[in-house]
Amino acid sequence: MFIAPYACGAAWLSNAGTPDTADDEVIAFDITNSGLLSNRILAIHRAAGGQTWFGQIQVASEEASGVTRLVWEPGNAETARWTSWTAAGGLPSGAVQAVFGLPDGSAWVGTASGLTRVGPGQQEVSKVMNSSDGLPSDEITALVLTRTGRLYAGTSSGLGLVEPGASTASEVAGVDGAVSALVEDNAGAVWAATDKALFRILPNGRLEEYNTLNCPILSTVIKDLACDRDRGILYIGTDHGMWTVDLGGGLSGDGGSATLYPNPFHPGDGEVLGVAGLEDIPTEIRVFDLTGSLVYEFAAPDRDGIAWNGADMDGRPAPSGIYVVQIIQDGFEALTGLALVR
Repeated sequence: MFIAPYACGAAWLSNAGTPDTADDEVIAFDITNSGLLSNRILAIHRAAGGQTWFGQIQVASEEASGVTRLVWEPGNAETARWTSWTAAGGLPSGAVQAVFGLPDGSAWVGTASGLTRVGPGQQEVSKVMNSSDGLPSDEITALVLTRTGRLYAGTSSGLGLVEPGASTASEVAGVDGAVSALVEDNAGAVWAATDKALFRILPNGRLEEYNTLNCPILSTVIKDLACDRDRGILYIGTDHGMWTVDLGGGLSGDGGSATLYPNPFHPGDGEVLGVAGLEDIPTEIRVFDLTGSLVYEFAAPDRDGIAWNGADMDGRPAPSGIYVVQIIQDGFEALTGLALVR
């Protein structure tokens, strides 16, 4: 894992998988021994493809800053390859406060002056968006890309949403205040922390609000959010300590508690069906209607790769109704019901 003490660059930490501190390893990176642009790092994200992204800011206008991608063999500094994008190369601003890396080596980048997409090529910058394109504010403070392809952009005055393939954004109604953190949970809901409250946006768009009056947290000054999707646990870092929320139904399991989510399933709202309660191994699903006819089947190399958009094998929308879903893994098979609603 990486940590970034402010103005001190970044440090990679490894405990070698043991509780013994004797085999711990630390590798420190800063502007003197790496491709980092600045030692002032505000955002770190490890992409599914293995790349690590660093969002950096400057204090003085003459200081270098931007976003930097690291590709390396973890623990071997000699293999590190660094690529950076700056305002001179097309970023809306050199002050990068949020980044979300993608498997292909590109990333969504949130700056003090707008949202953009960079990479995978060096200095490749595209899709610049700001408040004139529907975002609540030009200042982007947090980002999360959901498994359905929706990009949520936290700003200094609300939450924006960019639908897959869209060139404009919309504001998520009801999420008030400056957004400090975003995370997607194991059930596909998005949690947004603002200076007003903690919000949960369910896959069907319904909004839940949590504050000191209706939940146990002692403060809504939330610094960061994280979710252990395998175990179904949400972590909330506040100025009054760390809180955990057991969301139930983590993604991992032996199959005995296999669960479809969301259920009921509303594909017309942009939802994608997923499966929780399984081992993270190759998985196959088959969807049947109540006559026993096969509607859809799909195989994925891992649990998280399973997704269904509600279309049949010919790409036509499956009608509303009750379906039976067969879940198959090595040594395990289960049948479960699904309600599809359009």
